[in-house]
Amino acid sequence: MSKPEIPPPVLLVLGVLHTDEAAAEAALAAFVERFGPVERMLGPLPFDCTDYYDAEMGTPITRRFLLFRDPVSADCLPEVKLFTNAIEERFASDGKRRVNQDPGLLTPVNLVLATGKPRHQRIYLGQGIYGDLTLVYHTGAYQPLPWTYRDWGSEEVRAFLTRARPRMTRALQGTPQDKEM
Repeated sequence: MSKPEIPPPVLLVLGVLHTDEAAAEAALAAFVERFGPVERMLGPLPFDCTDYYDAEMGTPITRRFLLFRDPVSADCLPEVKLFTNAIEERFASDGKRRVNQDPGLLTPVNLVLATGKPRHQRIYLGQGIYGDLTLVYHTGAYQPLPWTYRDWGSEEVRAFLTRARPRMTRALQGTPQDKEM
């Protein structure tokens, strides 16, 4: 029989799409005020993986990936996603988003993104939010899965997250999650 245990803290990541730099900076400031400072950032990068957001957000769309310094509880993803939804609504114009924030939790063994959309690989977490297993740590790096979004599965993003892993594992040393699976 397994014995339930509270998992160790994890690191918060945020993917940000935007077409309005001022709105993106203001939205990020609201996120930082609530969840603490950014430790590392990748970008800005052009977002050319899909045209899914073009009609709503316009073009060109820019992408950033942020890793936050302060560990968070491993069960906070629904709360964080609801907060980012509120931020997106606050900075929308005429009902269209100018900023899209995709929060996730990075552990030594995986990356789980939050979403409100059910799919076969997503686990319901509560409050209308699902966890999407996006990357797994294997053979020395975070690896994409068949359903991983192209930008999150890119070599550049996976290298960015893999470079953060040693600090994370030192911070979580002694926990069951610090070993590769």
